[in-house]
Amino acid sequence: MKIFGGKKVQEETLAEKRAKVEGAKNNFAVREAYNALRTNVMFSIPKKKCRRIVITSADMGDGKSTNSVNLAMNIAESGTKVLLVDCDLRRPNVAALLGIENKKGLSNILTGYCSFENAVKAVAPNLDVVASGEIPPNPTELLGSGAFAELLDSVSEKYEYIILDSSPVNVVTDTALISELVDGVIIVVRSNRTEKDSVAQAVSSLKLVNAKILGFIFNAAETEGKSGYKYGGYYAMSDGESAGREKNE
Repeated sequence: MKIFGGKKVQEETLAEKRAKVEGAKNNFAVREAYNALRTNVMFSIPKKKCRRIVITSADMGDGKSTNSVNLAMNIAESGTKVLLVDCDLRRPNVAALLGIENKKGLSNILTGYCSFENAVKAVAPNLDVVASGEIPPNPTELLGSGAFAELLDSVSEKYEYIILDSSPVNVVTDTALISELVDGVIIVVRSNRTEKDSVAQAVSSLKLVNAKILGFIFNAAETEGKSGYKYGGYYAMSDGESAGREKNE
């Protein structure tokens, strides 16, 4: 609870924040989808002190930021300490999704204008967020700098998971640059929007830099349950090796 102007104001719970991001429609189905995603991510990376994961997409508008936020929230709800970082320094969206300020963030840290402690925000129990900060003229250079690698190494001591929301693979090279600093990459694919050739191009670009593709999130799919009720599914994760085989068949 916080106090503003002498009045007590109840803070939003993590569940309430998630409901805003997910939307009221089909909340149970979406929640179960992210529970399954969390489980698959846990088993995709060997146990270690801190697991670093990049979430990206082939093109813009596929839902990578929404999925980054929801996955981070889901993991945090399990009692695990999580840091979510908006690494999309061109079209950031994490701050807007969470309703937080974006005056200080990753770009400000990397350029030396503020410290990590001054930029990080405790959004909910077990969940800290670093927004993108001011949009810089040289995003690729900042993310490819030693400063970014040093930042990840220094904060890895404090968290069990670091989720990085990164730019679309086919638009800029940012994700390829930072993929070597993480344990794996998840690609968001949007139903009835993302072209198969775009996915193949994204996979090829990531494999050129030896990125470990953990799998794919099939976003906004229409799924019909046993009752015949259709809902907007958010998750279906296949492994990167399978995607590579399909591309070559």
